[in-house]
Amino acid sequence: MADRITQLQDCYTQLQLQMFAALHYIQTRHPWALIPGQPDWSPENTHNMPSNESGPNTQNTQNTSTTSQPSQDDASKPKETPPDPPQIFHQRIKELAQDMVTKQKQIEFLIAALPSLETSEREQVERIRELDGQLEEMEGRKREAVEMKERLLERLDGRIIGMGAL
Repeated sequence: MADRITQLQDCYTQLQLQMFAALHYIQTRHPWALIPGQPDWSPENTHNMPSNESGPNTQNTQNTSTTSQPSQDDASKPKETPPDPPQIFHQRIKELAQDMVTKQKQIEFLIAALPSLETSEREQVERIRELDGQLEEMEGRKREAVEMKERLLERLDGRIIGMGAL
């Protein structure tokens, strides 16, 4: 188990990833909305929009057989994902927001568990000594358990060897 500072750093990293994922979702899956006074640039209507390729000052040197084939630029462009219906979009936004709030509460809990500035240095040193005492006690128990294990293994080896002689 990691210490609290490492857990806090991990939580901040996860929160940043959640925020990035939420912004990416909003940017790529938002429902289209028309802005009053602006042309409709939604993917469904872009094929009806005039193109700037064949303006009055440009020459159209392409023949009609090559214009029907997709260009290399079209193949390299990522395909747009269709927008989600408004009710699904709002439901997912709510879920993303709830996840971020939950992660923020986890971060606040970890911050609250850190030693505060109100805890004096003397109290912190005292707590460290107390924890050192507990650690030494547990290490003593571990040494006893290891010694007991070795004694039991020796007895077991002796019995197995004794059974082999029969």
